Amino acid sequence: MNLPWDCFFVFFPFFVDRLFIFGQMTMETMGEKLPQKYESRAQIIKAISHPSRLFIIEELHNSPRSVGELTYMIGDDASTVSKHLSILKNSGLVYDKRNGTSIIYHLKSPCVLNFISCIEDVLESRVKSEMEALQSCRIR
Repeated sequence: MNLPWDCFFVFFPFFVDRLFIFGQMTMETMGEKLPQKYESRAQIIKAISHPSRLFIIEELHNSPRSVGELTYMIGDDASTVSKHLSILKNSGLVYDKRNGTSIIYHLKSPCVLNFISCIEDVLESRVKSEMEALQSCRIR
C-alpha cells in the first residue's frame, strides 16, 4: 500500500527530532557534565514516574490519607504503598504526621499538580497531532 507524500512530511520531523536528540546525547557522553540542578530535577521527576505515585499525589491533594486508605484505594499491598510513600517523602513531595497510632500523609508541594496538568496538556496536544496525521493519511 502506498501512502500519500503528505504523510511522509507529517512523520519526517519526528525522525529529524530523534536524530537531533541522539546528537545531544552523544555530546554529553563525550565528557561534558550537566549542572547538578538537572540531576536534582530528574530525581523529583523520577519520584512521580509511577502510576501509583501519581494517584497518591492526586489523592493527597484531595485529602490527607493513611497507608491503609491508600492501600485500599490502589488495591496493592501495604508494603508496596509504603514504599511509594517513602519515595515521595524522600523527594520532598509529601510529609507525614502521627495521629494516635496512625501515620497520616499530606501533600507538601501541591505545585507538582501544575506539572501534572502540563503533562496532560502535552498528551492532549500529541493526540490531536496524531489524529490530524491519521486524517491526512486516509486514502479516499
